[in-house]
Amino acid sequence: MGVAKKTRKFGQAKRLIGRRHALAAKPTEA
Repeated sequence: MGVAKKTRKFGQAKRLIGRRHALAAKPTEA
């Protein structure tokens, strides 16, 4: 369970980073 929780947290962080990158790369879409 601990590992699953860790992976889930990592996935959420990755998603946030990806969103940030998308906004930075395409400000017109924001």
